[in-house]
Amino acid sequence: MESVLDAIRRIVQRWAVTRTDLIANANSGSTSISVKSTRRFRIGDQFLIHNNSEDMENQLYVRSVPDRNTINLGDSEGNPKALKWNWANGGHVVKTQDDMLVKAVFLGEPDIIIDLPAITVSMQNRSSEFFTLRSTKERYNVEITVYVSGSTQEDGDRFLLNLVDTIQYGLKRNFYPLLNNYKTSIVTVDLLTGDRHIRVPDSSIFAIGSRQIIIEDEYNIEVHSVSAICDPTTIQIAQPLLYDYLKEDVIVIKPNRLPFNSWPSEVTFGKIKKGTLLKAAVISYFVEEMEDQLDSSFGDTQLR
Repeated sequence: MESVLDAIRRIVQRWAVTRTDLIANANSGSTSISVKSTRRFRIGDQFLIHNNSEDMENQLYVRSVPDRNTINLGDSEGNPKALKWNWANGGHVVKTQDDMLVKAVFLGEPDIIIDLPAITVSMQNRSSEFFTLRSTKERYNVEITVYVSGSTQEDGDRFLLNLVDTIQYGLKRNFYPLLNNYKTSIVTVDLLTGDRHIRVPDSSIFAIGSRQIIIEDEYNIEVHSVSAICDPTTIQIAQPLLYDYLKEDVIVIKPNRLPFNSWPSEVTFGKIKKGTLLKAAVISYFVEEMEDQLDSSFGDTQLR
């Protein structure tokens, strides 16, 4: 169950605390910036730019995302907006909510939460039932709770709704959450669209069959099955690649656990007292996983 919570927290952190870096200088008066990746930035998202000192420029909004490295700047009404300051290549771009950064994503439920906004991820229950002759369907029910200040009615409500929408969207984009107990590999040759052969340092960590692998970089992700182990450094996938990947940027993931279904099924809103009066929303989320019982549940001795 711990690995399920870790996987869900990773997803929530990526979407609630989205970060990327500038890849070119951004000058005062500019209405666009060049960033390492626009993935997880949507039109209307609020963000700030800062460097490694205390310098910061906030109340910036995403007006449009023309490509995977460009964000056009806007105000809260969607009008073009120019930068006030100069920002050097390498500055940090961080998504904000109501001009604030999400302070923490907790595993479990602290009695008191001091810094807001904050998010908790906690396990509610686990159920198990037979799925096929020797496998079971394990279902994990998780609660993701979002806490914001309840000091002002309308602003607090809008803040909560926007943050919940961001988290829900991220959860829906991760239909197969990556559970712990996985292996990763670099690749040794650039990958091109249409390729079916992937060069890796050691092909022995992969297996032929139904087990899937994930190929991803900063921008794209693909799920494939391994159709052949060609030699000690080459694997073949069943379907051609959909995108190009540079060997320095791509990673191949071999999951050992494969959830087949997950979804944020319900959201409830209200108030809660946790040291102070807070506005809160609870996202009810489930993950379903098939568990092979061939070597685990039927091998215990009966009389000794």
